[in-house]
Amino acid sequence: MKLFADVAGFAFTPNHESSVWLGTAISDIRGRVMAGAIRVCAHLRPGMVAITALWASDRMVCNACVGMLAVSGDEDRRCDRCGVLAEAGQIHPAMTSLDPSGAVLVLLGLCASCSQREVAA
Repeated sequence: MKLFADVAGFAFTPNHESSVWLGTAISDIRGRVMAGAIRVCAHLRPGMVAITALWASDRMVCNACVGMLAVSGDEDRRCDRCGVLAEAGQIHPAMTSLDPSGAVLVLLGLCASCSQREVAA
């Protein structure tokens, strides 16, 4: 996670504890993975980093196919935490992982208010 944060120019705080909301969202994705209720990119192989998103938690893709998780219009401006439609450019991208290894990355987009709640400062 630190490597991804460095590349993106973000601060990495390994001891930040996520909210109950984010913990539940991550647990829900983990449960879908364990139940086999998720569509997996045909390119994924053991040892590769897999990527999913809160807005597309039924899919898991490789880095080359991450564009398949993209949304547009109002959905691209909707906060994944509170559901508000933010002004254009006001959704803050964030990333977390299903586990400490960082083998499965989870993308999310948060409005300014929710970003302050979920992202360590």
